[in-house]
Amino acid sequence: MDMCLTGGHYVDNGTNGKKEAKFVNSKYDHKLVQRAIHLLRDPFDNLVSRFHLQQHEKTKSNSTDWLTKYPNTADGFQTWCSYLDKSRIREVLETDLLDDVTKELMKKVPCMGDFFRYTQWHNLALKVAKDLNVPTLVVHYENYEKNYEGTVSTILEFMELPQNNDFTKFIAGKRYKTVFFSEKQRIAALDLVRHLADEETWSLLERYNSIS
Repeated sequence: MDMCLTGGHYVDNGTNGKKEAKFVNSKYDHKLVQRAIHLLRDPFDNLVSRFHLQQHEKTKSNSTDWLTKYPNTADGFQTWCSYLDKSRIREVLETDLLDDVTKELMKKVPCMGDFFRYTQWHNLALKVAKDLNVPTLVVHYENYEKNYEGTVSTILEFMELPQNNDFTKFIAGKRYKTVFFSEKQRIAALDLVRHLADEETWSLLERYNSIS
């Protein structure tokens, strides 16, 4: 809840007539939240998209060493996951906040921390919406691919907003489950997500419970 109500904005911090933007952190009143849209995407695609975001940021900063070590390939992704896991495995195994079953499941999953955060985020997002007692619309990413105009129209109707322009073309993201993960890894990751997910969360994620 605290993080969802945290944001920020830019203010003019210039002096002597000189404009200079300064970022200011803000906390918003929860009463401002009237509705929520809960968007879900296949956890495998979601995770690889984060890797691609890292690729984009490292390209902008011209981090050639990082880009060479973790190229935008399945092998580069696996190397990146291996690096993240090695830096976290001791913390995971020694913490008292995780039960033994969770620890054993995480040991088998590449980018284990990301799958953990993915599932916990959806668990907590659903709880926050309930605590705020606001109407919530669940949207799955693939809805845009199957019925783009219908999905956008549903969102606009839910938000009680008019459609001011024509629909733009939707370009669907790629699927990475079978390209960036082995079958064994896919099974292990889904076992972890299913174990961590609350009942309501799993009812929304169950459609992704496939290794293909």
